[in-house]
Amino acid sequence: MTTKLVRHGRRHIKKGNVVQEISICPEDIQYSREKAIEMGRINNSITKGEGNIAGFLGEIVVSNLLTSVGIKNKIHNTYNYDIVCNDITIDVKTKRTKMKPRDYYECSIAKTSTHQKCTHYVFTRILNDFSKAWILGWMEHAEYFKKARFLKKGDKDGDNNFIVKADCYNVSIEDLNNISELGTKTVDTLNQVVYTDGVVVVNKHINSRNGVALNTRKINMPPIQPLYLTGKCYWAAVVEPNSTFEPAWQVDLCLDADSKALVEGAGLNVRNKEDERGEFVTLKRKVQGKNGPRQAPTVVDSQNNPWDKKLIGNGSVVTVKALPFEWNYAGKAGKSADLAAVQVVELIEYGDDKDFEVVEGGYVNDAASQMADLESDDIPFGN
Repeated sequence: MTTKLVRHGRRHIKKGNVVQEISICPEDIQYSREKAIEMGRINNSITKGEGNIAGFLGEIVVSNLLTSVGIKNKIHNTYNYDIVCNDITIDVKTKRTKMKPRDYYECSIAKTSTHQKCTHYVFTRILNDFSKAWILGWMEHAEYFKKARFLKKGDKDGDNNFIVKADCYNVSIEDLNNISELGTKTVDTLNQVVYTDGVVVVNKHINSRNGVALNTRKINMPPIQPLYLTGKCYWAAVVEPNSTFEPAWQVDLCLDADSKALVEGAGLNVRNKEDERGEFVTLKRKVQGKNGPRQAPTVVDSQNNPWDKKLIGNGSVVTVKALPFEWNYAGKAGKSADLAAVQVVELIEYGDDKDFEVVEGGYVNDAASQMADLESDDIPFGN
């Protein structure tokens, strides 16, 4: 395929690069904050350490995109590279931005980083509020420095009027290779996947001279098969979410042999803490989803009447409806299940469960004994 070159400022720019726009979930932001605190300031950092959060987010969105299309990779966070993918090593270069990147914006590698030993560079932009990311493209290490132009600290870039903060080598976004061509396996240009009643909504963001244009297409998919499981529950937080860690509605459900087989067949984790729960599965629905706040799980009684907000105590028997799904996070993958609904079959109200059984004929403290006498006395009314 012949690439058309157009004149822009002082250099030729290649047309047709595809930029991936990705919505960043709160979990990734929190993880990146924690990693940034753990790492501290990086030596020779142009942003004096303030870009660490964005840097980790850049690595995560690149790793997740590769994983989502079946390309195995792992985040390593070495000085020379960030991600290992097949037989290539990738250094992810990230800048923060207050707007969508334009075709004629440039990617930079600081002069102090030129000796890093990686085979490929991938460039990303992160919105200042961390809500969105753009994967701009990639280039091989050797090719990059052949095509780059050198800018000194304090220079004014005539194409965008930016003041250069440090000696660096710059390449235009349009000179980058499509992320879809990275490695030996083609990466589909899919961005955000949203499952809704058996329909997958796929957002594809395509670069243009006027910015990033959005195309949306729908693919019919088989509906998700829910799991229906019945058993005793513990630590149910379905009326109000559990806020001990990340807020979520959740329940620990005890498993018999049949339920255990269903759970394991769905690839979910069966747990055992050697307590009264025996073998159980923890089912959750996070309060905050990727696209904003989520609805609480539906809760009904045994006759499908709406729940009256009573707290559900340990040992209550419930039937749950759970929706299995696959997840990809920071280069790792697994299966979980969304807690969609709960039916209370037998209720033990919260607070009814006692630590001990009543012992007939045992010691009763004086205050309790006197109260029992008052309650049992037949007190007559006077004349």
